[in-house]
Amino acid sequence: MYQTALPVGPGRDGTVLVPAGGNAIDPEGLDAVDMETGDRRWTTQEWAESSLAVVADDRVLIAGADDMRSLSLADGKETAGRRSFEGWPEDEAPKAMLVSGGVVFLAFPDGTVLTAHVP
Repeated sequence: MYQTALPVGPGRDGTVLVPAGGNAIDPEGLDAVDMETGDRRWTTQEWAESSLAVVADDRVLIAGADDMRSLSLADGKETAGRRSFEGWPEDEAPKAMLVSGGVVFLAFPDGTVLTAHVP
């Protein structure tokens, strides 16, 4: 089931995330694109069908079936290692992700809600 809403953003620097490869319904990755010029700033090919992405300040958070990644919005490099949290439902991707005040909230299909500091 496709759950990702793309494009995501924009970030404060005018970057918007759009599907890369595949198609808008089943992308193979994400491109970070400058909204003003249309130039691609960076791309990532690590993307799963059930992943969610959100821009959080200077980062892009991507949550998938088993973990979360934090990428720099400026260059797409990982800002922290992949993280999973205690209570993460096995092989489940969150249906919704919200970031507020440096905290990420993840809501899962089984009703589980996890909170953690933004990685």
